Amino acid sequence: MFNCNDISKLISRSMDERLAWHQRLAICVHLLYCKWCRRFAKQAEILRRTTAQYADHLATTFEDRLSPEQRAHINRNLKSPDADS
Repeated sequence: MFNCNDISKLISRSMDERLAWHQRLAICVHLLYCKWCRRFAKQAEILRRTTAQYADHLATTFEDRLSPEQRAHINRNLKSPDADS
């Protein structure tokens, strides 16, 4: 039987990887009777979605601010750090 600590770790891991069927089942059963872990699961999902949206926003924001010359300079330095100093 999994306790709340185990379930919260599984919920967090499930955000990054697919869990085994018995782990997913353990989460579902535990969430049926534990309101605290249900809250944690909802909060973790909200946090995951929000950070994903923010990361997308940052990527487009920074790309829009760079000129083509700046992008080329960065790409050259990523390929060969000693290319331009």
